[in-house]
Amino acid sequence: MKKDKIKLPGAAIGAGGRYSCFVTEHPALRELRVDAARLAGVEFDGTAKALLALSEEDREAVEAHLRPLVEANRELLESEPENRIRVSEIRKGQNLILDQGLNNVMTSYAWASAFQACAVGTGTTPTYVDSGSITATASSTTVTSSSSFFTSGMTGYLIKFDSGEERYITFVSATTATLSSALTIGSPTLFTVYAVNQTGLDTETKRSNTYLTGSGNCGTSWTSTTSAQMRTYDFSIEGSNINYSELGWSDTTTSGNNLFSRTLIAGGTVTVLTGQGLRVVYTLTITVSSSTSTGSFLITGWPVAPSTVVTGSYSLGNPFGNTGSPPIGTVGTSGGSSVTNGCVYEIGPGPWSPNARLCTGSSLPAFGNDYSAGTTALSDSGGRASYISGSFQRDYTFHFNLGSAVRTDWRGISLSLSTTNFVFVFDQAQTKDNAHTLDFNVTIQVGRVLTNP
Repeated sequence: MKKDKIKLPGAAIGAGGRYSCFVTEHPALRELRVDAARLAGVEFDGTAKALLALSEEDREAVEAHLRPLVEANRELLESEPENRIRVSEIRKGQNLILDQGLNNVMTSYAWASAFQACAVGTGTTPTYVDSGSITATASSTTVTSSSSFFTSGMTGYLIKFDSGEERYITFVSATTATLSSALTIGSPTLFTVYAVNQTGLDTETKRSNTYLTGSGNCGTSWTSTTSAQMRTYDFSIEGSNINYSELGWSDTTTSGNNLFSRTLIAGGTVTVLTGQGLRVVYTLTITVSSSTSTGSFLITGWPVAPSTVVTGSYSLGNPFGNTGSPPIGTVGTSGGSSVTNGCVYEIGPGPWSPNARLCTGSSLPAFGNDYSAGTTALSDSGGRASYISGSFQRDYTFHFNLGSAVRTDWRGISLSLSTTNFVFVFDQAQTKDNAHTLDFNVTIQVGRVLTNP
């Protein structure tokens, strides 16, 4: 028997991360500094600011006595994290979600699991290079810059023009670059290149999955279009002074080239003195589109009379509307992650198994509202295609058997859990008879949110 096949448009998901970091210390550290100063024959009030104001000779003498005191009292200094005092300015910025991270979200782990650990290091390789005053144009697969900009190390980077277009760089010379696909930009335009092919820190020093727990430190918040997942990490206290310059996030505490995202610390290095610890706050925001789109799709076997068209409209309905059974994983106030079976926007954990239905409801819901589905028929089976690395999308197929969903008044197709997460409504009623099977495909795409400097 002939199959009817429908290729539906994709649901798009955008991800972006922001961080802040600063230095903290236990109140008892001040007393230990005073003790160390007394042993060194130096007098000062024990604050970090006063320590840094000492002469180099006196400071080295104090720190020589302070280091063993810190090691002897490490358990105390790492206790009561909620009472640790912030002793530095707060550095804030965006991070770069790497290609490796997006690939893993599509195949291996949930969004909330992607940043279970935070890594810190002393490297200086940037995650992006801004063109400054240099502009570029594009024709076919060639980008030409107004003066020398491109270097051989930029092969594999992603170029984003200030006008919004993005392409991968596959080859470079000083003033030209070859793109992964054709692009036309006639007017000279500023741009930024992003090192999305990075996989680890330059010089990793340590990692942490020790969280400052509780509301406001770890958790998940929602709007109709976003899910914001947050963790606060405390690193072990330092046994000697150190300057940190880079941060990364990963699903594992094992060091190495396994990062989901990376950044250089905004404003340069952060100095963490003996006995102090670095604290990092990271928020991953998942965003879906609130727009409604229209289109006409090639459907083998459809339309069936009396229907004459297969045009329609689609939207994501109420994607984050049910926080009790959300379509995406969550971070709890303890810092742990939770992913329930059937989370529509969790592509990696799989097998992904939302409910796919044919529906008689004829009204496309406004964004943020559930679909009035009417009479429905659940698909008999479903599955997903193999993932192609670097595509950041995955195709899902849902199947209706010969004798299933036999009606002449189908108006919609929905994917849902407790709320509607994707809905397509045809302009005219469609027929599914008992002489045909029906397969339809949905593509889920993910991407990172990039904002040029």
